[in-house]
Amino acid sequence: MKRLAIISLCCVLFAGWLGTLVARDPGYVLIAYQDYRFQTSLWIMVALVWVTAVALYYLFRLLRLVLVSQSSLRDWQAGRKAKRAHELTHKGMALLASGEYSRAEKYLLSGADQTDQPGTYYLAAAKAAEAQQDSEQRETLLRKAVEVDDELSTAASVSAAEMAATRGDWQRCLDSLRNVKANDLVLRLQKRALCELEDWQTLVDLLPVLRSAGLVSFEFEKTLALHRLAAKNLYDDSRTRLYKKLDDRVRVDPEVVMCFVQSMIDERTAEVNLRRAIKKDWQPQYIQAYAALGSMTLTTRIKQAEFWLKKHDDADVNFALATMYEKAGEHEKARAACQKSIDQTPSQRSVAMMANYLANDGEYAASNDYLKQAMTLVN
Repeated sequence: MKRLAIISLCCVLFAGWLGTLVARDPGYVLIAYQDYRFQTSLWIMVALVWVTAVALYYLFRLLRLVLVSQSSLRDWQAGRKAKRAHELTHKGMALLASGEYSRAEKYLLSGADQTDQPGTYYLAAAKAAEAQQDSEQRETLLRKAVEVDDELSTAASVSAAEMAATRGDWQRCLDSLRNVKANDLVLRLQKRALCELEDWQTLVDLLPVLRSAGLVSFEFEKTLALHRLAAKNLYDDSRTRLYKKLDDRVRVDPEVVMCFVQSMIDERTAEVNLRRAIKKDWQPQYIQAYAALGSMTLTTRIKQAEFWLKKHDDADVNFALATMYEKAGEHEKARAACQKSIDQTPSQRSVAMMANYLANDGEYAASNDYLKQAMTLVN
């Protein structure tokens, strides 16, 4: 109360002092501009200036308040719109995950209408359309996703490839990934699509990249090697280059080795490669394959087998020699080698061969005995 009384007293004193000044000398102000004149007392002019300053001050405050209010309104509207878009997206994705594709598509498209960046909404809606087998709507939504945001071109291509893979459209899957930068997902899709299409050559070309990504297992590379090495349209030099590019474990696998040498067009090349394989890994099936080659390298193979016999005097080498001697017309040597193979380890093929020799010599009883024995044996 004392403070208010003091302020009031000061205001009264100031007003009285100011009134005395005005009464003593009101002053004079003249403002002229061309033909216009304005004249008044000094104190009225001061009052006008003061009132104008106060009016401008509050006018500026009012304008600022209006502008701030409009900005706040826009922010509030934008926030509300974003919240609405989020709610629609959340609901749409939940419906998509639960298999309610028609409703999911509607919610996602509604969410796209509530945001300035609807591209991802269109991608999700495209998956819902795909699940409903609506290919036209799917393609429309994928195209719209890229149109509204060209940065989604990769995402749209990968999504299109995934959907194509799901419905078994492997060529479309590959086409969608044609210009997409490789990553684990892209490579997995390409690998699967190429396997389904049996495009073994493209898989061979892609093999280094697949290895780097850790997407090549022993079984996969072996299967790929067997398919490609056996290709009829492959020349021996190309087949050899492919074989040398294989992983070490795959390259020494007996099945792969046999496929490699048996697919050779040139018998001499096959003989050299099979001889190398036998030197590295003594396998009975390699010996059999070596004996089964044609007549072009027969003399060389007989000499090589006779050399092996000095270190490996076993049933397999003796049977191989019997086979090659027979091809060379040396029947006595063939029969002797066959008998030696039977003495070491009888097998169905060696016993059957001996039965044939005996039949040719007219020893039918003995031949029948050998045939009966052959039926109880396996190769």
